[in-house]
Amino acid sequence: MELSCGIFLSNLSLVIASFSQAFIQSAELTEDSRQESQEALKTFAQGLIDEFLVVMESRLTTEVKEVTQQEAEFRETFLKALDRLYRRLMAMGTLMPNTDFTTLGMTLISKITKLDAELSLSRIKQCYEKSVKESGFELRSHPGSSQEILGSILATLVGQMKSGLNKLQDYTHSDYHFSQNSEFRQKMAIVTVREGLVVESFKYLINFGNKLMENGPCDSLIWLLVAKLYLDIEMGTVAYMVNSVEADYDIKREKKNTQWSLTNVTEIISSFNSTAKKLVEEFVSSQGNQLAEYTSEWGFNEQNWPTPETELV
Repeated sequence: MELSCGIFLSNLSLVIASFSQAFIQSAELTEDSRQESQEALKTFAQGLIDEFLVVMESRLTTEVKEVTQQEAEFRETFLKALDRLYRRLMAMGTLMPNTDFTTLGMTLISKITKLDAELSLSRIKQCYEKSVKESGFELRSHPGSSQEILGSILATLVGQMKSGLNKLQDYTHSDYHFSQNSEFRQKMAIVTVREGLVVESFKYLINFGNKLMENGPCDSLIWLLVAKLYLDIEMGTVAYMVNSVEADYDIKREKKNTQWSLTNVTEIISSFNSTAKKLVEEFVSSQGNQLAEYTSEWGFNEQNWPTPETELV
Protein backbone atom coordinates (compact mmCIF):
# COMPACT_ATOMS: atom_id res chain seq x y z
CA MET A 1 0.00 0.00 0.00
CA GLU A 2 2.87 2.36 0.83
CA LEU A 3 4.49 1.64 -2.53
CA SER A 4 1.25 2.29 -4.39
CA CYS A 5 0.42 5.54 -2.64
CA GLY A 6 3.93 6.77 -2.02
CA ILE A 7 5.51 5.98 -5.36
CA PHE A 8 3.06 5.20 -8.17
CA LEU A 9 0.36 7.75 -7.37
CA SER A 10 2.92 10.40 -6.41
CA ASN A 11 4.79 9.94 -9.67
CA LEU A 12 1.56 9.95 -11.65
CA SER A 13 0.52 13.16 -9.90
CA LEU A 14 3.84 14.78 -10.88
CA VAL A 15 3.39 13.69 -14.50
CA ILE A 16 -0.15 15.13 -14.58
CA ALA A 17 0.96 18.41 -13.00
CA SER A 18 3.93 18.77 -15.36
CA PHE A 19 1.88 17.93 -18.44
CA SER A 20 -0.87 20.37 -17.41
CA GLN A 21 1.61 23.15 -16.88
CA ALA A 22 3.28 22.61 -20.25
CA PHE A 23 0.39 21.71 -22.53
CA ILE A 24 -2.80 22.97 -20.91
CA GLN A 25 -2.08 26.01 -18.74
CA SER A 26 0.42 27.65 -21.10
CA ALA A 27 -0.78 31.03 -22.35
CA GLU A 28 0.78 30.40 -25.76
CA LEU A 29 -1.65 27.55 -26.57
CA THR A 30 -4.94 27.95 -28.40
CA GLU A 31 -8.20 26.74 -26.84
CA ASP A 32 -8.40 23.83 -29.26
CA SER A 33 -4.87 22.75 -28.34
CA ARG A 34 -5.73 22.93 -24.66
CA GLN A 35 -8.84 20.79 -25.14
CA GLU A 36 -6.93 18.25 -27.19
CA SER A 37 -4.13 18.06 -24.61
CA GLN A 38 -6.63 17.76 -21.79
CA GLU A 39 -8.41 14.84 -23.44
CA ALA A 40 -5.10 13.10 -24.15
CA LEU A 41 -4.05 13.53 -20.52
CA LYS A 42 -7.40 12.26 -19.27
CA THR A 43 -7.19 9.13 -21.46
CA PHE A 44 -3.60 8.51 -20.37
CA ALA A 45 -4.31 8.93 -16.64
CA GLN A 46 -7.58 7.02 -16.72
CA GLY A 47 -5.93 4.04 -18.38
CA LEU A 48 -3.16 3.90 -15.79
CA ILE A 49 -5.58 4.31 -12.88
CA ASP A 50 -7.82 1.52 -14.20
CA GLU A 51 -4.86 -0.87 -14.42
CA PHE A 52 -3.61 0.26 -11.03
CA LEU A 53 -6.95 -0.39 -9.32
CA VAL A 54 -7.18 -3.87 -10.84
CA VAL A 55 -3.82 -4.68 -9.26
CA MET A 56 -4.88 -3.06 -5.97
CA GLU A 57 -8.12 -5.02 -5.87
CA SER A 58 -6.21 -8.27 -6.23
CA ARG A 59 -3.79 -7.25 -3.49
CA LEU A 60 -6.45 -5.93 -1.11
CA THR A 61 -8.57 -9.05 -1.59
CA THR A 62 -5.64 -11.12 -0.32
CA GLU A 63 -4.94 -8.73 2.54
CA VAL A 64 -8.52 -8.53 3.82
CA LYS A 65 -8.61 -12.32 4.09
CA GLU A 66 -5.46 -12.19 6.20
CA VAL A 67 -6.62 -9.23 8.28
CA THR A 68 -9.83 -10.97 9.37
CA GLN A 69 -7.69 -13.52 11.19
CA GLN A 70 -5.49 -10.93 12.91
CA GLU A 71 -5.85 -8.72 15.97
CA ALA A 72 -7.64 -5.36 15.97
CA GLU A 73 -4.42 -3.37 15.48
CA PHE A 74 -3.70 -5.10 12.17
CA ARG A 75 -7.22 -4.35 11.04
CA GLU A 76 -6.83 -0.70 11.96
CA THR A 77 -3.60 -0.49 9.98
CA PHE A 78 -5.33 -2.01 6.97
CA LEU A 79 -8.23 0.46 7.12
CA LYS A 80 -5.90 3.43 7.50
CA ALA A 81 -4.01 2.31 4.41
CA LEU A 82 -7.32 1.96 2.56
CA ASP A 83 -8.26 5.49 3.56
CA ARG A 84 -4.86 6.80 2.50
CA LEU A 85 -5.40 5.30 -0.96
CA TYR A 86 -8.81 6.96 -1.16
CA ARG A 87 -7.39 10.36 -0.14
CA ARG A 88 -4.67 10.15 -2.77
CA LEU A 89 -7.26 9.43 -5.44
CA MET A 90 -9.24 12.44 -4.22
CA ALA A 91 -6.15 14.62 -4.47
CA MET A 92 -5.43 13.42 -8.00
CA GLY A 93 -8.91 14.50 -9.04
CA THR A 94 -8.08 18.10 -8.20
CA LEU A 95 -5.21 18.03 -10.70
CA MET A 96 -7.51 17.21 -13.60
CA PRO A 97 -10.69 19.16 -14.29
CA ASN A 98 -13.90 17.19 -14.97
CA THR A 99 -12.31 14.00 -13.65
CA ASP A 100 -13.37 12.20 -10.47
CA PHE A 101 -11.19 9.31 -9.39
CA THR A 102 -12.95 9.04 -6.02
CA THR A 103 -15.83 7.13 -7.64
CA LEU A 104 -13.39 4.42 -8.67
CA GLY A 105 -11.96 4.43 -5.16
CA MET A 106 -15.41 4.04 -3.59
CA THR A 107 -16.19 1.15 -5.93
CA LEU A 108 -13.02 -0.62 -4.80
CA ILE A 109 -13.75 -0.01 -1.10
CA SER A 110 -17.33 -1.27 -1.54
CA LYS A 111 -15.96 -4.51 -3.01
CA ILE A 112 -13.64 -4.89 -0.01
CA THR A 113 -16.46 -4.37 2.52
CA LYS A 114 -18.61 -6.88 0.62
CA LEU A 115 -15.80 -9.44 0.73
CA ASP A 116 -15.35 -8.78 4.45
CA ALA A 117 -19.06 -9.49 5.02
CA GLU A 118 -18.84 -12.68 2.94
CA LEU A 119 -15.90 -13.88 5.03
CA SER A 120 -17.86 -13.25 8.22
CA LEU A 121 -20.84 -15.11 6.78
CA SER A 122 -18.60 -18.05 5.89
CA ARG A 123 -17.31 -18.20 9.48
CA ILE A 124 -20.89 -18.14 10.79
CA LYS A 125 -21.80 -21.09 8.56
CA GLN A 126 -18.76 -23.13 9.56
CA CYS A 127 -19.28 -22.44 13.25
CA TYR A 128 -22.98 -23.32 13.12
CA GLU A 129 -22.47 -26.58 11.23
CA LYS A 130 -19.75 -27.58 13.69
CA SER A 131 -22.01 -26.77 16.66
CA VAL A 132 -24.91 -28.81 15.27
CA LYS A 133 -22.65 -31.77 14.51
CA GLU A 134 -21.15 -31.71 18.00
CA SER A 135 -24.60 -31.39 19.57
CA GLY A 136 -25.56 -34.77 18.13
CA PHE A 137 -22.72 -36.46 20.03
CA GLU A 138 -23.55 -34.47 23.15
CA LEU A 139 -27.23 -35.46 23.06
CA ARG A 140 -26.39 -39.14 22.78
CA SER A 141 -23.95 -39.01 25.69
CA HIS A 142 -26.05 -36.65 27.85
CA PRO A 143 -29.72 -37.08 26.84
CA GLY A 144 -31.03 -34.55 29.36
CA SER A 145 -28.82 -31.66 28.28
CA SER A 146 -30.82 -30.44 25.27
CA GLN A 147 -31.67 -27.05 26.81
CA GLU A 148 -28.03 -26.30 27.63
CA ILE A 149 -26.99 -27.37 24.13
CA LEU A 150 -29.62 -25.11 22.56
CA GLY A 151 -28.47 -22.17 24.63
CA SER A 152 -24.85 -22.79 23.66
CA ILE A 153 -25.61 -23.00 19.93
CA LEU A 154 -27.72 -19.84 19.98
CA ALA A 155 -25.16 -17.89 22.02
CA THR A 156 -22.37 -18.96 19.66
CA LEU A 157 -24.45 -18.05 16.60
CA VAL A 158 -25.34 -14.58 17.90
CA GLY A 159 -21.74 -14.05 19.04
CA GLN A 160 -20.39 -14.83 15.58
CA MET A 161 -22.91 -12.47 13.96
CA LYS A 162 -22.03 -9.65 16.37
CA SER A 163 -18.33 -10.23 15.73
CA GLY A 164 -18.89 -9.83 11.98
CA LEU A 165 -21.00 -6.71 12.54
CA ASN A 166 -18.34 -5.13 14.75
CA LYS A 167 -15.70 -5.69 12.08
CA LEU A 168 -17.88 -4.12 9.40
CA GLN A 169 -18.63 -1.15 11.63
CA ASP A 170 -14.91 -0.32 11.57
CA TYR A 171 -15.41 0.93 8.01
CA THR A 172 -17.77 3.66 9.27
CA HIS A 173 -15.27 5.26 11.67
CA SER A 174 -15.51 9.03 11.36
CA ASP A 175 -11.72 9.39 10.97
CA TYR A 176 -11.83 7.74 7.56
CA HIS A 177 -12.59 10.04 4.63
CA PHE A 178 -14.34 7.34 2.61
CA SER A 179 -16.81 6.74 5.46
CA GLN A 180 -18.08 10.31 5.07
CA ASN A 181 -19.50 9.47 1.66
CA SER A 182 -23.26 9.25 2.31
CA GLU A 183 -23.99 6.92 -0.61
CA PHE A 184 -21.25 4.54 0.51
CA ARG A 185 -22.61 4.47 4.07
CA GLN A 186 -26.19 3.88 2.93
CA LYS A 187 -25.28 1.15 0.46
CA MET A 188 -22.99 -0.55 2.95
CA ALA A 189 -25.64 -0.39 5.70
CA ILE A 190 -28.37 -1.96 3.58
CA VAL A 191 -26.66 -4.16 0.99
CA THR A 192 -23.56 -5.31 2.87
CA VAL A 193 -24.55 -5.31 6.54
CA ARG A 194 -28.32 -5.79 6.86
CA GLU A 195 -28.93 -7.89 3.76
CA GLY A 196 -25.47 -9.30 3.07
CA LEU A 197 -24.61 -10.46 6.59
CA VAL A 198 -27.63 -10.53 8.92
CA VAL A 199 -30.42 -11.50 6.52
CA GLU A 200 -28.19 -13.92 4.59
CA SER A 201 -27.22 -15.61 7.87
CA PHE A 202 -30.88 -16.23 8.66
CA LYS A 203 -31.60 -17.42 5.12
CA TYR A 204 -28.70 -19.85 5.42
CA LEU A 205 -30.12 -21.26 8.67
CA ILE A 206 -33.52 -21.78 7.06
CA ASN A 207 -31.91 -23.46 4.06
CA PHE A 208 -29.83 -25.64 6.39
CA GLY A 209 -33.00 -26.89 8.08
CA ASN A 210 -34.63 -27.70 4.75
CA LYS A 211 -31.55 -29.58 3.56
CA LEU A 212 -31.61 -31.71 6.72
CA MET A 213 -34.94 -33.07 5.55
CA GLU A 214 -33.95 -33.34 1.88
CA ASN A 215 -30.82 -35.35 2.68
CA GLY A 216 -32.90 -38.17 4.12
CA PRO A 217 -32.58 -40.06 7.40
CA CYS A 218 -30.15 -38.73 9.97
CA ASP A 219 -29.95 -38.53 13.74
CA SER A 220 -33.62 -37.82 14.44
CA LEU A 221 -32.78 -35.93 17.62
CA ILE A 222 -30.99 -33.35 15.48
CA TRP A 223 -34.29 -32.60 13.73
CA LEU A 224 -35.96 -31.90 17.06
CA LEU A 225 -33.01 -29.87 18.31
CA VAL A 226 -32.86 -27.67 15.19
CA ALA A 227 -36.66 -27.27 15.24
CA LYS A 228 -36.55 -25.99 18.82
CA LEU A 229 -33.61 -23.74 17.99
CA TYR A 230 -35.52 -22.19 15.08
CA LEU A 231 -38.53 -21.53 17.29
CA ASP A 232 -36.24 -19.74 19.75
CA ILE A 233 -34.71 -17.70 16.91
CA GLU A 234 -38.18 -16.89 15.62
CA MET A 235 -39.32 -15.62 19.02
CA GLY A 236 -36.77 -12.85 19.35
CA THR A 237 -33.38 -13.29 17.71
CA VAL A 238 -34.42 -12.19 14.21
CA ALA A 239 -36.08 -8.97 15.36
CA TYR A 240 -33.26 -8.26 17.82
CA MET A 241 -30.43 -8.59 15.28
CA VAL A 242 -32.20 -6.71 12.47
CA ASN A 243 -33.37 -3.91 14.77
CA SER A 244 -29.85 -3.53 16.18
CA VAL A 245 -28.37 -3.11 12.70
CA GLU A 246 -31.06 -0.64 11.65
CA ALA A 247 -30.45 1.42 14.79
CA ASP A 248 -26.65 1.39 14.43
CA TYR A 249 -26.75 2.37 10.74
CA ASP A 250 -29.85 4.57 10.82
CA ILE A 251 -31.78 2.44 8.33
CA LYS A 252 -35.40 3.54 7.91
CA ARG A 253 -37.80 0.82 6.75
CA GLU A 254 -40.48 3.33 5.85
CA LYS A 255 -38.38 4.97 3.13
CA LYS A 256 -40.06 4.09 -0.17
CA ASN A 257 -37.54 5.75 -2.48
CA THR A 258 -34.50 3.68 -1.50
CA GLN A 259 -32.77 2.03 -4.45
CA TRP A 260 -31.94 -1.03 -2.34
CA SER A 261 -34.78 -3.25 -1.17
CA LEU A 262 -35.16 -4.47 2.41
CA THR A 263 -36.16 -8.06 3.17
CA ASN A 264 -39.34 -8.19 5.25
CA VAL A 265 -38.58 -9.33 8.81
CA THR A 266 -42.01 -10.97 9.09
CA GLU A 267 -41.20 -13.21 6.14
CA ILE A 268 -37.96 -14.39 7.79
CA ILE A 269 -39.77 -15.13 11.06
CA SER A 270 -42.50 -17.01 9.21
CA SER A 271 -39.91 -19.10 7.35
CA PHE A 272 -38.26 -20.13 10.63
CA ASN A 273 -41.65 -21.15 12.01
CA SER A 274 -42.64 -23.21 8.97
CA THR A 275 -39.21 -24.87 8.78
CA ALA A 276 -39.41 -25.81 12.48
CA LYS A 277 -42.86 -27.37 11.95
CA LYS A 278 -41.61 -29.36 8.96
CA LEU A 279 -38.69 -30.68 11.01
CA VAL A 280 -41.05 -31.85 13.75
CA GLU A 281 -43.31 -33.50 11.18
CA GLU A 282 -40.28 -35.21 9.65
CA PHE A 283 -39.25 -36.44 13.10
CA VAL A 284 -42.71 -37.87 13.82
CA SER A 285 -42.83 -39.50 10.40
CA SER A 286 -39.39 -41.09 10.82
CA GLN A 287 -40.29 -42.41 14.27
CA GLY A 288 -43.51 -43.88 12.86
CA ASN A 289 -41.59 -45.58 10.07
CA GLN A 290 -39.07 -46.99 12.52
CA LEU A 291 -41.83 -48.32 14.76
CA ALA A 292 -43.52 -49.98 11.77
CA GLU A 293 -40.21 -51.61 10.81
CA TYR A 294 -39.68 -52.90 14.34
CA THR A 295 -43.16 -54.40 14.64
CA SER A 296 -42.80 -56.05 11.23
CA GLU A 297 -39.36 -57.36 12.12
CA TRP A 298 -40.56 -58.83 15.39
CA GLY A 299 -43.60 -60.45 13.79
CA PHE A 300 -46.20 -58.23 15.42
CA ASN A 301 -49.35 -57.72 13.42
CA GLU A 302 -53.04 -57.46 14.06
CA GLN A 303 -53.57 -61.23 13.88
CA ASN A 304 -51.00 -61.83 16.62
CA TRP A 305 -52.43 -59.33 19.10
CA PRO A 306 -54.31 -61.14 21.95
CA THR A 307 -58.09 -60.63 22.20
CA PRO A 308 -60.15 -60.64 25.39
CA GLU A 309 -61.47 -64.10 24.51
CA THR A 310 -58.02 -65.63 24.06
CA GLU A 311 -56.81 -64.09 27.27
CA LEU A 312 -59.71 -65.76 29.19
CA VAL A 313 -58.83 -69.12 27.71
